[in-house]
Amino acid sequence: MKLLDQVRGVLRAKHYAYRTEQCYVQWIIRYIRFFGVKHPNTMGTSEIEQFLTHLATHDKVAASTQNQALGALLFLYRDVLKLEVGDLNAVRARHPVLSSCPRTGRIERHHVPGEKGSYHPDCRPMLSNVVQSRPKTQGGH
Repeated sequence: MKLLDQVRGVLRAKHYAYRTEQCYVQWIIRYIRFFGVKHPNTMGTSEIEQFLTHLATHDKVAASTQNQALGALLFLYRDVLKLEVGDLNAVRARHPVLSSCPRTGRIERHHVPGEKGSYHPDCRPMLSNVVQSRPKTQGGH
């Protein structure tokens, strides 16, 4: 039986939602293609870390998106392949800065100065306060 058929079979046996099945299968396909169509049996913790780090640093995905990919890969390794995954030390994606925009009055996603993206000029004073009040984290997270 092909790997993706196995994934679908286990997801259905565990009564996962159909949309979860679609999402997990797409993340697994993306993971496999990222490493040039290598079978996940030949990969492990370091490849998972590389993939998740790439999502955060190169693709600039949101933290929730990275967590979704992580969930799919953990499911693949633990539930389908029956392999243990060691401790993961991937670069974690950041949660977006949400605040009220002085220009529109709506809650909007604002990009922090110095990070990829843009923001309204009216929001600069507010965002500089957000950046200064952010807690410091260790390890570049």
